Amino acid sequence: MSIPTVSIIIPVHNVAPYLETCLDSLLSQTFQDWEAVCIDDGSSDESPAMLDRYAARDARFKVVHQKNGGVSNARNTGLKLARGTYIQMLDPDDWAEPDMTERLLRMIESTHAELGVCGCFYHHTATGETGRRMPDKFSAGPDSVSVHGLDSRVTGNITFCVWDKIFRRSIIEQFQLAFQPGLKIGEDMKFIMEYLSCCHNIAFLARPLYHYRSGAGVTGKTRPVWERLSFQELLESLDVLDSLAGSTTGKLKGRRSRDFHAGLLQAVLMHRAYMKELLEGMPGRQLRRLLRRSHFPLPRLLLKSSFRPSMKSLLEFYIKNPLRTFLRQKRR
Repeated sequence: MSIPTVSIIIPVHNVAPYLETCLDSLLSQTFQDWEAVCIDDGSSDESPAMLDRYAARDARFKVVHQKNGGVSNARNTGLKLARGTYIQMLDPDDWAEPDMTERLLRMIESTHAELGVCGCFYHHTATGETGRRMPDKFSAGPDSVSVHGLDSRVTGNITFCVWDKIFRRSIIEQFQLAFQPGLKIGEDMKFIMEYLSCCHNIAFLARPLYHYRSGAGVTGKTRPVWERLSFQELLESLDVLDSLAGSTTGKLKGRRSRDFHAGLLQAVLMHRAYMKELLEGMPGRQLRRLLRRSHFPLPRLLLKSSFRPSMKSLLEFYIKNPLRTFLRQKRR
């Protein structure tokens, strides 16, 4: 059996209304040497049968049915089974442009980068509105490719999702990277920051190639997050990047370490601002208890970071977020 160039990992859980669009977008790819590792994560709708039909139709679809364990567990299963030189990850309620894999592959191979990133389209199912997000800060114009070393600008502005990227499987295996099982919010962010700590060069393509469907699947839940998740799950989500403040998978040194931690500080601040929005309406007593238990690795990040971008990020964050909101905590 030949080894595919690209493995595309798709975690699937109860997304039958959208799944065919996702899988058909793979069949339409201009680059054909791929395998789709589809992990049925305990679906109770028509998703498992749909996956089996595609596997019977095209041998490039590899389907695994497993007990529900969450998206991180499903993606980890996919990473273990993937055979390709490169890894892509799609969400099952989204879809890819026909030339997405070809363009990302061409870019990462021609630039010898460790990570490739493209732009994306946003589709809001509730309103019907569409938009796009482009890596404009790194581009010289439409369809341009730019390559950057690991610096604070990259780590502070890169998207914290896995579906607009192409990864090298050798890096994932060398540093034993994986998604944190059970983590409900921020699992993509942690994986990407760990992967970035192993990178020297990141390539950006100023073209939207991925279609993200907002308000469908997991993002379509209506109950507030603080009602759906346990106290411990909220705490783990709030502190998802805390462990990276002390050490990084890639064992960075010198300037690369300082720049990475400057970007990590920006990521921590952005994530905590995002969590603040998600926790809006949470009973005050419960919120205060959560913040007291939370870690905020500010001193360590400032000491390890490039000074100027860190202080700029800190000031920008606290202009929008009162100081007391995220510093009120108790040492554990």
